[in-house]
Amino acid sequence: MSAPMANRLPAKETLNSLLKGHLIFSISTLMLLFFSITNENLFSIVKYRFIVTKLFIFFISVFNIIFYNFLNIQGGISQRNAGILSKIRIILKNGLLLFCSSIFFHVIAVLFGAPFLESSAETFHFGMTMSATVVLPALCVMGTSTGHWIRIFAQNSPELGAESIVYFSAICSIIGAWLGAFPIPLDWDRPWQEWPITCVVGTLFGYCTGVIIGAAHLYINYYRIKRIKIT
Repeated sequence: MSAPMANRLPAKETLNSLLKGHLIFSISTLMLLFFSITNENLFSIVKYRFIVTKLFIFFISVFNIIFYNFLNIQGGISQRNAGILSKIRIILKNGLLLFCSSIFFHVIAVLFGAPFLESSAETFHFGMTMSATVVLPALCVMGTSTGHWIRIFAQNSPELGAESIVYFSAICSIIGAWLGAFPIPLDWDRPWQEWPITCVVGTLFGYCTGVIIGAAHLYINYYRIKRIKIT
């Protein structure tokens, strides 16, 4: 049976930063995603799938690295208190892990029916999107600690705060990618049905939805636990 989510509360200032930062980011990303879907020329994910996908990956990566470093979340890709050599080792190690996770998701997509050779570049871009939404935020918050990863994703017991937001966003990213695969085999002959457009859009939408759910979960449970402790 999975363990319940940990009830240790973040500081009020950290709570406000987490809520504001993630809500602004997720809403902005959803607006960009909607624009990339509805626009047929500039910034169209259908017409310029590689460029637009890379831009979303870059946007998500930069936000997570800078935001969690700003909050001084220890164990992430860039730690304030680490020396220069330690930071270089952290960046190289996590960069290698992100590359390997992209390959992992690439292989998983192929096993689930993605083209093996014909669209390898498209599949790898999907893998990079999954890595940016599932693995990168977790690395920024937890680093490479196996114990933290097991506690959060295997035992379903993230601490209330950054970990719980990462937990929900990762789960929703995977669900979004899975749901995004459903329109591909339908006999509609639409340009947006080409692999992996709907899966990338589903992943990004799922990620933003997960961030919003995680922020709402954080807000509700923070004040619920506060009231319990007061009484």
